[in-house]
Parts: sequence; structure tokens; C-alpha cells
Amino acid sequence: MLALLASIFTATAMATTTPIIQPPATINLETVLEVRVEPQAELTLLQEDWLRKLEQCESSGSTTIKVLDVNNRYSYGRYQFQSQTFLGYGKEYGLIATSTTKAEPLIYDGELQKQIAHRILLDGGENHWKNCYNKIGYQYPKGG
Repeated sequence: MLALLASIFTATAMATTTPIIQPPATINLETVLEVRVEPQAELTLLQEDWLRKLEQCESSGSTTIKVLDVNNRYSYGRYQFQSQTFLGYGKEYGLIATSTTKAEPLIYDGELQKQIAHRILLDGGENHWKNCYNKIGYQYPKGG
């Protein structure tokens, strides 16, 4: 009986354990996608173009870039998110599970960053990218 209970407990623990995610150089995107709880938003062509300009301004499109910012915190990836901002908005928008406590390596997922940036911009959060927003020269297209 004790052996049966131990095997059930082990099987249950293994089934509910969070998968181990590889470091940024070897991210398994299928594993990363399991963390998302809501579907990705469909972007219009104008939004895609605007976000491409923003990522070029912020990081030259690099998903692996990590920069020490003026506030002495690191900014990561295409849209140069800091960990707290990335996790906070990702959870708020239902794109990252609320149980997630570490930004890395998720923060290097360029598509996830794009979805978070898109939703921040729809909510009027362009101040997160003030310099690049001004360089782009026109507002983020919010409609179709």
C-alpha cells in the first residue's frame, strides 16, 4: 500500500512540475509557449511596421541583447524590457503565468516581447519607449 501511494505521489509531482527552460542560447520555444495563458493578438500591418521600427531603434532587432540601463538595471531583447516591467505587464495581460517569478529566459522571446509591447502601446504606455517613440514620429496605430 505504501509503495502504491509513493508511486502515485511521484507521478503526480512529475505531472505538475514546471518544465525546465533552457538558457537563452538554446531556448526551446515550445516550452516557452507553454507559459502563455492567452492567445497572441493579431497585429495589423501598420502595427507590425511600427513595432519593427521600435525594435530597430531599441536594439537593432536583437533578441539576445542585454544592456545596463541608466537606472543601473538591465534591459533585455528587442524592446529593451527590464525584468519587473516584462513580468508585470506579461502577467497583467495574461501572456505570462502569474506563478512565473523569473524573467530569464522568457524575456529573450522576441515574439512574447512584441505582444507585451503591443498591449502596452494600446493602453497608452508609449512613455516606456519615449526616445524611440519620438524618433518614429507618429503615434502607434491602435485600430485596423
